[in-house]
Amino acid sequence: MYLTSSATVKMRTLKQIIPVVSFFLFFSMCTEDKNSSDTDDLISQGTHRYIAYDSTGVTIVDGFLTIIFEGSNQLGGEWQLDAVGDPQNIGLQVGEGWLIGTVNQDTIWINLNPDWDDNNVYLDGILQDSSFSGQWTWAGFPGVFNYGTFIAEAQ
Repeated sequence: MYLTSSATVKMRTLKQIIPVVSFFLFFSMCTEDKNSSDTDDLISQGTHRYIAYDSTGVTIVDGFLTIIFEGSNQLGGEWQLDAVGDPQNIGLQVGEGWLIGTVNQDTIWINLNPDWDDNNVYLDGILQDSSFSGQWTWAGFPGVFNYGTFIAEAQ
């Protein structure tokens, strides 16, 4: 039995599409997608006590982050932070504001100044036992201005 030219074109197209679709199906089965229930196991939604240290380990900021999950790995919230002593060059992480961020497996990334295009403080941390810790970075268009470490513990 011979196929018409229209049927031949459809078969060729189908032969080209099947491997591509198969690849994406296989890839999607191998990729783990974190959802909010997985995230809840690693970090608790709510208030976290935040303490930031300069690059020499001196405490420079103390306060609270309030985290609210907004999707499978998206988060938002607010912060209220006070300077400890008279720290210099720590960026906009004193006072109050709102935050956005993402959680990906055991890492968390937060922008304390999402309404700014420049002059941002970022938190890049590792999740552990309902808390997270890592590095804060004050950065702008020219690059990194200052950095240190932080810890945020669930309250």
